[in-house]
Amino acid sequence: MARAKTQSAFLFSPVEVVETYELIGHSAKEAEKLIHRALRSYHAALRVTGPDGRSFSATEWFKVSPELVEAAIRFALG
Repeated sequence: MARAKTQSAFLFSPVEVVETYELIGHSAKEAEKLIHRALRSYHAALRVTGPDGRSFSATEWFKVSPELVEAAIRFALG
């Protein structure tokens, strides 16, 4: 996150942490896969142009409320 302004995954923008969760009993990779699956229908396919003019697909974005994110986490990770 420290270099978010230089990364396409963060849309070349600074980020702000608004919530954190403790992960117990799952690997980070497994948790991300399960949460992505739970939020699949809310996926936002984005294209972003970087500072150098190249175009990138941004695949880590979902159009959801914070409450829906929390519900998806509970559902996916039980």
